[in-house]
Amino acid sequence: MAADAAEAVAREAADLVEKSERMAADAAEAVAREAADLVEKSERMAADAAEAVAREVGDAGLQSQIDAEVTARQAADLVEKSERMAADADIQAQLDAEVTTRAAAVSALDVRVTALEAVSFYTMKFTLTAAQVAAGGFIDLDHVAKSDSIVASVDRLMMHAGEDFTISTAGGKTRLTWAGPVAFGEDEALSAGNVVYVKYMA
Repeated sequence: MAADAAEAVAREAADLVEKSERMAADAAEAVAREAADLVEKSERMAADAAEAVAREVGDAGLQSQIDAEVTARQAADLVEKSERMAADADIQAQLDAEVTTRAAAVSALDVRVTALEAVSFYTMKFTLTAAQVAAGGFIDLDHVAKSDSIVASVDRLMMHAGEDFTISTAGGKTRLTWAGPVAFGEDEALSAGNVVYVKYMA
């Protein structure tokens, strides 16, 4: 009976040890699981925080790029506007210069037309006398003629200023003095009775 009692005590003691070991193992496993859960939760929180920071940094970088693009476009628009204004001003200056030039040309033309309108055309006929064909002979027109407008002919033959006659002014009138081949004593000298026509402007 004593042996049975001792065996029973030994079994109870073994059961208690086994139960204690199981409880200790369960407690250790629970602690380990809680620790693992805490580590996983902490890692997740850290990852979420890092992702949030990365997103904020990315958003800030994107906004900076957008701001830089807006600034660059505004600067380009200002440059383009300035260039267009300069081009418009240059075109306007050219137009103004053209208008001024044309106005000056019109004004000059008006002056010429006015001067031309003030000019009259004359034709005179001379039947030469002996005195008019003598040495130093000449004829006087009725006006002071424009020298480059004088056209003279004798018996339908043209005469040339500077060769057949010289031009001067005497007594407020234009004087033609015979010269060259038609002067007195020359082979083609004018004779009394020759008819001289003179056309001129004055």
